Formats: sequence, C-alpha cells, structure tokens
Amino acid sequence: QLVMAKESKGAHCFVGWYRTHEREHFAQFSRPVYRDQPNIVVFNAASVNDRDIASLAKLLASTDLILLSKKGYSYGPDLDAMLTASPAPRQEVTVENVQMIKMLHARRADYIFMAPEELDPLLAAAHRLKSDFAIRSFADMPRGQTRHLMCTRAVDPALLARFDAALE
Repeated sequence: QLVMAKESKGAHCFVGWYRTHEREHFAQFSRPVYRDQPNIVVFNAASVNDRDIASLAKLLASTDLILLSKKGYSYGPDLDAMLTASPAPRQEVTVENVQMIKMLHARRADYIFMAPEELDPLLAAAHRLKSDFAIRSFADMPRGQTRHLMCTRAVDPALLARFDAALE
C-alpha cells in the first residue's frame, strides 16, 4: 500500500495509516479516524523473569535488553525521540509483525512495542500464546498515535473533505 501511495498511479485510499512528515510529501490524509491506545511492551517472558522494570524510562536506560523494531517504522514522535536518545540496543528488521512475534518468541530479541489493539490477532496469526510473553504497560508511555485515511494525490481533495465532514 505504501508503494502504491508513493507511486500515486490512480486514485487510491488506504485505511488506518499514521500521518508522518515523510508521508505528507506524497500523500494526503483525512482527519483522524481513530487514536491508538498507548503502546504496550511485549517481552519474551524469559528475558524479564525476575527483572524490575517499572517504567519505560527504566527500560530504555537498560543496555542489556534488545529492542526488536521494524526498519523505517515510526512509533510516534514522542517515543521515536525517546528511542533516539536511548542507549538501549536495537535490532531493526524488515519483516512483518507476525514474523517479529516469532523472532521474539525464539529469543532473537527481548522486546517489541505495539498497539494493544493488535496483540491478540497478531498472536493468533503467529500461532503463539499470550502466556509465552510478558506484556507490560507503563504510565510514562506516550499517548497513542492517530490513524487516518491516507490517499494518493490523485484523489480529489473535495472527496476527502466530504469524508472528513462525515466523521463529525
């Protein structure tokens, strides 16, 4: 979908995309259609057995746990900035989230961030149980991002305006 949006061959819209500075160069966006809940942290259960990780700040200060993240993916400006400033090691991959859950389960990394709304369907698709992981939410986790209808430049702005009006 992202390639289609970048190529802008035809009038296409895609549901549920984050609005980023980079994407604004090649796409147009609706008003927010949804705001994610704050991200959760999904750990390989063995990685955090007896560890006291009481906050996101404490986790990101740790240098012995490896974050598995998707290359080029944005967790939102606040969390992205925190990750940039963090000494925490990171392994970046280009695979989809289902493979990332499998990699986490196989101890190729120690934790990942995700929207809590995505956890159960993702675990089902990866054929993994919630009990295989330690799921944590932190009070200092930034607010969830907004999701939008992302459209190619070929979509008539008047149509997108009608969509926005219907959201009210």
